[in-house]
This record gives sequence, C-alpha cells and structure tokens, in this order.
Amino acid sequence: MSSGYGANSLWTVKEDLIKKLCPVEFTAFQDALKKAEIEFEQIAQEYEMGSQIDLPIDEAFDALCKAFEKATQTEHGDCLELFLGFHDQNESGDRHDDVNGAFWWVEGVQQLTPAAQKFHESLQYRHFVTFG
Repeated sequence: MSSGYGANSLWTVKEDLIKKLCPVEFTAFQDALKKAEIEFEQIAQEYEMGSQIDLPIDEAFDALCKAFEKATQTEHGDCLELFLGFHDQNESGDRHDDVNGAFWWVEGVQQLTPAAQKFHESLQYRHFVTFG
C-alpha cells in the first residue's frame, strides 16, 4: 500500500455562533472540561481519534450538539450538525492547510440549505491534507 497526501474539505463554524445560539450548553461543555482538567485542544484530538471520552464531557458535548441542531433548524426541518475536529499540520498535514489544531465544523451546509443560508456569515469551507 502506498502512502501520500489525501485531500480533506469541511465547513468550519465560528465559536461565537455556537456561544450565541447555545450559551447554556456551551458553558456546560466548558465547565465539564475544566472539572476534568482537560484542555479544548486535547478533547478535540481525543474525539478525532475516537478515544473513550469521560462521560460528563461526552454528555455535555452531546447536549451542545443537540442544542445546536435545534437552534439551526429551519421550518423545513433541515439543520446544521455540529462536530469537533482536530488537525495537526506538522504531523499529518501541510503548512498551507486552512485548519490547524482544534476546530468546530458542521454538516448540512454543502448545498446551502435554508439553515446554512441563514448562518452563512459564520461558516467557512476549509481545506487541508492528511499524510498517511
């Protein structure tokens, strides 16, 4: 099997929008991280790797994602799904990548659904490569 760079693309979302739409759930997620003494970058990396997540953190993250879906849902029933990602340009990417470290990203944007159109100012389509 050969190895090389593979292209990745996704829509990132500004944290300010998440805080604005889901202030209670966002604060609860941050509080769960503080209580477990885990940094945001570390938990993003653990989610990206599929690691076992401490239950209070996982529950707070799930509540935040559900609240975000509800807050972005349109009258047509579509919504944006929230995810937490991590990418290390130095270890598995390239210095020209649009993301590095922890980031929030969403699905439900690609064809600019009514939910995406409503929040398009806070969404950015990002590109990066992964070596492997």
